[in-house]
Amino acid sequence: MKTRFPFDEPARQLLRTLGQKLWRSAVDQILERWPSVVGGTIEPDHNFPWVVNVQGTLTGKGVLIAPTWVLTAAHVVETSFGGVRVSYSRTNSAGKATRGDQTTSPGSVVLHPSYKTGSADFDLALVRLPQPFPSDPLLQPAALPAAPGAVGAVGTIASSSHTVTLPAGQVAVLRGPIILGGGTTFIGRSQTASLCPGDSGSGFVTFNGSVPVVTGIASQGVVQDCTVVNKEFTAVDVFKHLGWIRPTIGIFNAEFYATNGSGGIAMLRGHGNWRDSWHSIVPGDFGGDGHTDLLLYDRSAGYGEFYTMDGSGGVSLLRAQPGWRTTWDIVVPGNFGGTGRTDLLFYDRETGTAQFYATEGGVIGGLRTYTNFRTSWDLIIPGDFGGDGHTDLLLYDRSAGYGEFYITDGSGGMKLLRSYTNWRTSWDIIVPGKFGGDGRTDLLFYDRAAGYGEFYKTDGQGGIAQLRSYDGWRKSWTMIVPGNFADGSTTDLLFYDRTAGWGEFYRSSGKASLSQLRTFGNWRTSWSQIVAGDFGGDGWTDLLFYGRPS
Repeated sequence: MKTRFPFDEPARQLLRTLGQKLWRSAVDQILERWPSVVGGTIEPDHNFPWVVNVQGTLTGKGVLIAPTWVLTAAHVVETSFGGVRVSYSRTNSAGKATRGDQTTSPGSVVLHPSYKTGSADFDLALVRLPQPFPSDPLLQPAALPAAPGAVGAVGTIASSSHTVTLPAGQVAVLRGPIILGGGTTFIGRSQTASLCPGDSGSGFVTFNGSVPVVTGIASQGVVQDCTVVNKEFTAVDVFKHLGWIRPTIGIFNAEFYATNGSGGIAMLRGHGNWRDSWHSIVPGDFGGDGHTDLLLYDRSAGYGEFYTMDGSGGVSLLRAQPGWRTTWDIVVPGNFGGTGRTDLLFYDRETGTAQFYATEGGVIGGLRTYTNFRTSWDLIIPGDFGGDGHTDLLLYDRSAGYGEFYITDGSGGMKLLRSYTNWRTSWDIIVPGKFGGDGRTDLLFYDRAAGYGEFYKTDGQGGIAQLRSYDGWRKSWTMIVPGNFADGSTTDLLFYDRTAGWGEFYRSSGKASLSQLRTFGNWRTSWSQIVAGDFGGDGWTDLLFYGRPS
């Protein structure tokens, strides 16, 4: 029978040997100094830079997940209202020791709101440090998981040994797979090691390439002799609790920002519980309330959700759409049906299938299906290229250096305006906007490898004429987002370099002339999409930043 066995409580074997339960408190204080992995391998502690010690209600372990946040088991700190002690020590390969020690303040411990003493289901707590530890390459955060713990996934728990005395700078390491999943926890086991008192709060850490990921937090064990290897333990599945962890520590995977017309931005709202698998986020008028609404599409699940916005970064589900095709590569918004709502074009590159849909309050209805699209379109750009009020399209095949302009007729029909066979085969991004001042949709073409940009105006018949070219641009722009970021009639631009965490706002002032508004050098390097829209209602283009694992 499996019952609660906090690893930090006194070893029951010792209590039986002593035979005096009245000594329990005194024995607790002694044994809590013995963090313990039984068996396992003996390895240098600098290989596990995420491990910290936590002394609160009990003595246990924790995982550094941000410069000022530690994730641990709730039962380790559940009565630590006045704060806890967080420390670490390492020895580098040259034998030099490094360490740190902080005592946190009252209110620094945040228990999971659903935690109940004795249960592993929500046995998580966060500890806020007064300040980051001084910079130390041997103390580094582990990443939060992008998926639940999977049966068969092998994880690592590093602690001190219960059975042998280790030299300074060495730890005992348990490695073993998840053997059973389900609910908010999972069961793990190692054939060569077990957990004992002192290991509560330890991270069950897996690796995504070379990146350590805190997949679980050790919570419970089977009440048996822990000095025997191959004993099961229960860990809290961290992924199942990201909706609480992220907002608590201020790490959101979706953030809405308002802009102020001069390159400044201010957060409207952050969301920490968004699905990590949204492949596309498409802005549009789906709810009819005047704010920009959103379609979120999970390609792997074949699932879509329509949301309306409240003007302050809050979202409300309009309608869920299960059963969608899992192969849509591109989803394009536009006025294809003439209803006043934003319609959608879905394109499946593998089969050369394209489907136009009209939308009405999150309900979609088919307009027309095409099964003969080229299977090599890399980009489909919406805009006013024909001047008839419907959204037209530019389709670009990068490998062939080929482009086609089409007008649409309001019922899913398309008519070719003009094709081009001699375009550059290295355009990475094509941005629509009003750069020329004549009211039509113009285009910015960006070649990342060359650090080169070209602006073109369109003439309503598929013809294009160069406005201006730029060389010497950064060769690492990941996204270029059009919008109204400065007071003017032309489209301004936000450039984002994901690798560098760098953003630059530019004002456009006609004839594709650009002037810098503001730069940001401390942006997150994990944003996978930046979506422009009216989320704040003040007339400026606002921004949604969304992070999805690569």
